[in-house]
Parts: sequence; structure tokens; C-alpha cells
Amino acid sequence: MKFSFFCLIVSLFVTSNSAFDADRQQLVDYIVEDLFMATHRVPGAGVSVVRNGTVLMSKGYGMRNISARLASDGNTLFSIGSISKSFVAVLVVKTLNELHPNQGAGVLDIPIAQLIPPTVNFTLSDRYRAEHATFRDILSHRTCLMNGAFELIVGTLPSASEYAYRSRYLPQDCDFRSGFVYNSNMISLAGEIIAAIAGTTLQNMIVSLARDLGMANTTYIDLNGSYESHPGMSQPYILKNGTIVAFDTFQVRKIHMGVGTGGVLSTSNDMAKYMNFHLNNGRVGDRQIVPENVMRWLYSTSNAFDFQGGRTEDDSMVYGNLGAALGLFSGLYDGWSVIFHDGYWPPYHCEMRLFPATQIGVFICVNGPGLIIDYPMHENVILNIFELARGTNISLAELLSKKVNIAKPNIEHQLFKEHKTNRAATALHHSQIRSRVEPADVLGVYGHPINGDLSIRYAPGTGNTTLQLYLSEWTFGRLQPFTGSNTTFSIEWDTTIMDHFYSYPWAVPNFWIDFGIVDTALLRLGELDLYGEFEFVKNATLDTFPSIPWTPGSCGPEL
Repeated sequence: MKFSFFCLIVSLFVTSNSAFDADRQQLVDYIVEDLFMATHRVPGAGVSVVRNGTVLMSKGYGMRNISARLASDGNTLFSIGSISKSFVAVLVVKTLNELHPNQGAGVLDIPIAQLIPPTVNFTLSDRYRAEHATFRDILSHRTCLMNGAFELIVGTLPSASEYAYRSRYLPQDCDFRSGFVYNSNMISLAGEIIAAIAGTTLQNMIVSLARDLGMANTTYIDLNGSYESHPGMSQPYILKNGTIVAFDTFQVRKIHMGVGTGGVLSTSNDMAKYMNFHLNNGRVGDRQIVPENVMRWLYSTSNAFDFQGGRTEDDSMVYGNLGAALGLFSGLYDGWSVIFHDGYWPPYHCEMRLFPATQIGVFICVNGPGLIIDYPMHENVILNIFELARGTNISLAELLSKKVNIAKPNIEHQLFKEHKTNRAATALHHSQIRSRVEPADVLGVYGHPINGDLSIRYAPGTGNTTLQLYLSEWTFGRLQPFTGSNTTFSIEWDTTIMDHFYSYPWAVPNFWIDFGIVDTALLRLGELDLYGEFEFVKNATLDTFPSIPWTPGSCGPEL
């Protein structure tokens, strides 16, 4: 229902402890629909708000499927992206406490190498990290290893086990435990390790936890796409050339190999239960799913940021991020402690924020059109709803004046940057510079220790005259000579991989591949300072890389 801005310039009070009163619900609807969704052309959204164990609201906005004319509701399923990391963190602390009840929180600081069964291989890029890294290091992003991400974008790796295995080749970005480097690979690895310790699969653990919390519809993205037939599954959308169009759901499946880092699907109804589980310190009804003291392990800042804080222009409100907790972040908002994480798996974008002192939690998720980084963002929507939920005596005009943009660590926005050391690590056997490429010269398989393999083939039906680049079943296309170069080709994709990039607010990249160095394929994405370049080496497959990337007597990488 649309209504006039001027009708709401009144002071409002919360009159019910079980739900928003009508006026405040109208304010929430106005913020979500008229400001947030309309500004960013969001097709559909799910929002839930809890307080003191009660669900104040859980509802859908807009459409979960435009062509089928299906509206979003509380049971609409969204990809929650990196909020999945908090599920892994819960499973880690729960399992470690059950297996090592006498260790207390100290179990998080026992080297993983000492906790895993002999059948589990835990190897990182150098010996010291492999012998000393703990679950606290991984879950608070302080291993200081470079984040991958390209392999997720193009889906080059076939399984979670290979994704975990290739984490050993991630290069150092800073000294161990010396800083914060957001790392999706490491969280996925933590999930696979805790599942191996528990003797099951991470998928089974996620579903089991969800059901224990009463989350009836929460599931995960799998390779076969079985979740797509779920009656509440939302269709994702992107903004392409100014028009909202359906995103190819097949592209969503690429995250199947990293379920723990971004593959959980949930609803606003289920996420209300998940937030209450956290705010109730691990309790659901009369069942203590995770001991209260163990839940507290999750929220303490384990990797502190250089907190500077910030203030709005017109008052002394202090806000900002304190640091990384375990699978979550901790911060401040107007004196209130905040525990949060956002999630982005193109083109879904979500955020969850918990305010423990007030027992309030707010979740919002959208099915497109992609990453939202301009005002009003998810964060602004959540903070305004928080003001309403905690009973702030506020008018709409005052509410809209609180354009608080909390300084956030640059996390998901750097998905495509790859450190130069990563490229150098694959320069195994350069032999000479090539001045010209003949198709037969470059046929074959090229490998990268982190990003998997690509192959160059003759394109079917072209009489061995046109080359095809193959990265995965999601990503392959034909090569076309690039004007002005005898060694560089542009890529014309035969898949919808470019739809992935339409979900970002910056320019859609061009792709080039350069064979100027013999036995090397240099894959470039757009401007090098925005997306990156990746050096694949001919005949360098996973079998040719050393399984232990350091010699037994050294502490440094062998590559």
C-alpha cells in the first residue's frame, strides 16, 4: 500500500510487544518498498525482525518470480551468501565443545593439525601455518592468506574436497596473525574439516542444525540443482542494459563446492528463528542446542580492527566495526553492540544484524539485481528498522535524516583482485616469447594451483579453424583474434557467465586471453586493477603441483 510522506510526520510509539503496531509497520514498509527497493529496482525481498524472542514481523515484498506472478512471502527461499559462514562457525564451536568438553574456549586455539583424525590432510602454503593455524585463526580471517574467488566465479573446481585441497596454494598476503584478510576459501575449508572430525558431511550438519532450530525450509545449493524445485525458491534477477531480466539459475549452482562459505538457502521466517537462536544464547524453546557459554565464543572479537569510529554530521553518535568475531563481525552503533554479517552470491544480497543488549535482530535479503553499495543500503534499512523496533520516539522525517553509513571492511567487493605473488607462483616453465599464435600451437590443458584448469580446444563445427576456451560447464566460449595483436584473443562466451558480472554496480568486464609467452595462457578480466589476471601454465595440472608446497625442513613455500 502506498501512502503520502506527509501522513507520517508524527511521533510513533511501540504499543505491542508481539508485533509492530500498524503505524510502525507502515514505516517499515515505506523504508523497504518506497526507499530501498524502488531506488535499486529490487524485484523481491524478505525481511524479518525479532525482539525478546518474539517475531515482530517476517514478510516478503515484491515478487519472487515476475513472469509467474508469484509474490514474495515469509517462506520465500533466498541465497544468503556469506551469512552461511556463521553456520559453519556455530557448527565448529558446537562440535569442538562436544568432543573436547574440558578444554573450554581454549579448544579454538589448539592447532587444527592436532585435532583432526589421521585421515584428514591439513596443509597450507607454508609449514608454520599448517602446524599452528587454529579454528580461531580461520574463522576470524587472520591466517593472512590471499582470498581466491575466481574459481567460484567460473566454477572451475568440481567438488568441495578439491576446493579445500587447493587452499594449500593460497599465497601469503601478510604475516600470519598480523592482520585481517577476508578469506572464503578458509571458511569453506573449516567447514569441510569440522565435518570430517564429526564423521559426516557439512551439508548434513547444516540441515541438521537448521532442523534443530525449527528452520523447516533452510537448505543448500547443490550441483544437481535439486533446491530449484523448492516451492518457495525465488527466481534471481539482474539489471541488464537498464532492464530487469531473469538471471540464469544454472549459474547459481557454481557455489556448490563452497557451501560453507556461501551456499546456504533460507527464508525470512527461518532466519527469524536463527536470529532468536543467537539472541537466546543457543536456546530454542526449552532446548539448549548449544551451551550458553559456548555461544559466547562466537561473538568476542578475535581479530581486532584499528577502530577509528565515526560520527554523523549532526550528533555525537559513535559507530564502526570493532573486528572479526568467529564467522561474524562485531561493531558499535550508537553505543549498542552489533554482531553481523552480510552475504552476496550473485545476484542475491542479504544482511543480518543482531543487537544483543536490546535482544533485537533484523534480517533482509533480496533476489536481485545484485550488489547494493549505494545509499540506502541493506545496512541503512536495518538500522532504521532497529530504531523502530527498540521503541525510538521518531518521526519519518527524523528517521530519513539518519543516513548513517557505518565504515565497513572491504570484504566481498574485492572478489576479483588477485595478488601478484599468486601469478608468480604459477610461472613454472616459461621458455620464450611468442610473436604469433597458430591454433595448433596452443591446444591443450593449462593449470593454476588455485583456480583450477582451463583447456583450449577446437570449437565444434569450425573445421579446426576456431579455438574454444573451456573453464567449466558454466563457462566456455570461442576465441576471436584481438585487433592489433597476434597472440591475444577476446572471448565470446557460449554460456551466460557474463550475467554474473551484470549483478555488480561497476562496468561489465571484457575477457582476453594472451598466449604471448610459450606454454602460458594469461587470462585477463577487464581493467587489471579492478578484476585481475590469472596465469595458467600449460600441462600444469593438479597432479603436477607439489602436494606439500614446502620442503620438509623449510618454513616457506616451495613454489
